[in-house]
Amino acid sequence: GAEEALDARPGTNDLTLSTRLGFVRLALETGASLVPIFSFGENELFEQVLPNPPGSHLRDLQEWGKASLGFSMPLVTGRWGLPVPFRRQVTSVVGRPIHVEQVSEPKMEDVLKLHSEYMRQLEVLYRSYSSRFAPTIEKL
Repeated sequence: GAEEALDARPGTNDLTLSTRLGFVRLALETGASLVPIFSFGENELFEQVLPNPPGSHLRDLQEWGKASLGFSMPLVTGRWGLPVPFRRQVTSVVGRPIHVEQVSEPKMEDVLKLHSEYMRQLEVLYRSYSSRFAPTIEKL
């Protein structure tokens, strides 16, 4: 998402998922299964032009732009110094669907329980394939 794009840099896999509950609520309301998917190598496609840790002036400007425009604007470079992705392998792995019973008005307890299961399954998926597709990246 927009927040993750600001944290994306080679050698990392920083996910912004703990506060993302909307997709879980929607799955409960519609009865749609959730399918954990992880793409290895996405963060290797570009490099951040300047460091932008949380609290830096650049990050504050990017956060302001995200709030004002509705999308983030990471400053990245790729091949030939342009925003053209480097040629890197990206491998997406797909987990087993998590069956979701439809609940017309889900309670926060239902949302949090399903969200926790989704995050657990995503971590299992990552741990199952990280040694093969991201051996130098230690954590999710």
